[in-house]
Amino acid sequence: MPAPALFFSQPLSRRFPDHARKTYPAPSLAQKAAAARANDTKSHGPLSPAGKAPSSQNAIRHGCYVNADLLVNEHPEVWEALLLDFIARFHPIGQVELTRPR
Repeated sequence: MPAPALFFSQPLSRRFPDHARKTYPAPSLAQKAAAARANDTKSHGPLSPAGKAPSSQNAIRHGCYVNADLLVNEHPEVWEALLLDFIARFHPIGQVELTRPR
């Protein structure tokens, strides 16, 4: 076997010359339709309100587009302290300037 640096710098076909790439025929329209029918029987997500509640939080990556002031895992006291610190530091004038941190 060649030295590791030389071994990994070569393409796969040179490292393993007897390794042939397998090619598979494209699936037929009937096979695609059968696969679609099989996948259709699988789960389409939660149906009960108890299952939908946690699932509705899946899209929250950050608070930028959230309609609520607080997320489920945030504490109101911390938010209130942050808001008061913002007001004391930047002295926002009017609702437009105060709307940004919300």
